[in-house]
Amino acid sequence: MLTTPTWADLRPGTAFIALSGLGRGAMHVEYVDSPGAYDARRVRLSAEQYRRLAAFIRDSFVRDAGGAVRRIDAPGYFGTDAFYEAEPTYTLWNTCNEWTRRALVVAGVTTAWWAPFDIAVMHHLPAGPTR
Repeated sequence: MLTTPTWADLRPGTAFIALSGLGRGAMHVEYVDSPGAYDARRVRLSAEQYRRLAAFIRDSFVRDAGGAVRRIDAPGYFGTDAFYEAEPTYTLWNTCNEWTRRALVVAGVTTAWWAPFDIAVMHHLPAGPTR
């Protein structure tokens, strides 16, 4: 993941490690000031739903003894992103899209029953402007 910003960069060894769960968990965090750069969808949440979503995300980070998140010493793909240690590890059954789906379920958003690919996440979210 750290060296695979696009599908074209994916190598067989990297795919095997990721899908088998032999690698470490990682969270790729990017600051985006214009969601129009991505196929983004607006999801309206109540204050309680937002609290549950934020807690799910917060609980996914691995923390040091002092409680700080542990940044991975690797360059991001852009100047506005970074990698952090996270749980659980990536596997065939726990892709980044499935993690996103579970986060939405915790927040009370309707989703697919499993989301190995982004289309399964996006299909259930309302289309339309993100602003």
